Amino acid sequence: MTFKTIRAALALLCLVAALLTPTALQANGRASFVIVERPEALVIYNRYQQLLSENEKRALVPFLPINILDERTILSDGFTPCLKGDRKGDVVFLLRDESGSLAGERAAGRITYFRNATETHDTVECLAGAITLLDPAKSRRTRLASGTLARRIFVAQGLSYVEILGSREEYGWIDFRSLAKGRDWKSIEGTGVPRSEQLRKVIPPIKTKLNEVNEKLAELFKRLGSAASRPPRWNAEEGPAQFMCTLESELPVEQFARSSQLLAKNLETILLGTDLVVSSSPGRIEIGWTENR
Repeated sequence: MTFKTIRAALALLCLVAALLTPTALQANGRASFVIVERPEALVIYNRYQQLLSENEKRALVPFLPINILDERTILSDGFTPCLKGDRKGDVVFLLRDESGSLAGERAAGRITYFRNATETHDTVECLAGAITLLDPAKSRRTRLASGTLARRIFVAQGLSYVEILGSREEYGWIDFRSLAKGRDWKSIEGTGVPRSEQLRKVIPPIKTKLNEVNEKLAELFKRLGSAASRPPRWNAEEGPAQFMCTLESELPVEQFARSSQLLAKNLETILLGTDLVVSSSPGRIEIGWTENR
């Protein structure tokens, strides 16, 4: 391998690592969120930077929590300002107007930011009807029936922002500080969703992420003047109980150890709310169940 090739490979690896660094994940499980009362009033683009359809906008529920990936960034056009966020594993872009505010903010009702909150992402079951749900605006309380499942998303100012798991998407606050585990609530080890359904739902966004990475790899490889060789590429293989991602590269896969770890970390965010786990080694990422490890 020539010095020029080595230098290009090292530059490629550094750039890929920078592209894959998960900006949403902060130290000690910290992250920032924005909660929007009427998100359909905002100008929102999907992961492909296309405007959400009217049907997609109607599916946005009140007081939707969005995990902030980058509070102030720009679209790929190079000049449109926006907020980049994560909505339940799906990337969205909230456009900003000329003043820097979210476009459509005046019609969106209450918009609240929670910076440096503690992420939780676990599921609990309410026992004996002892838990009350405070609505997102913190103006009304509702007693939750015994057996109600709540997914904890983050903790801010001592209160847990939760999604009530049921026939409709609903959010609110629960104060667990005065509640006793085992008496008032218990942890749910699994999600209660069939494994086949969990795997089916995460495969499309995982493939989308791999395609995004492959496109960036090809673009960077070409930019570095290595058109004579094939760029590295992540391939996907579906199995009955796991999903495998393998790197095809003319370079030693050991050189991709760091970028493999970063990609695995990105994929973990897609799996939030499932029983699936990720394991990785240089050039190889496996997604499946704990007992298969």
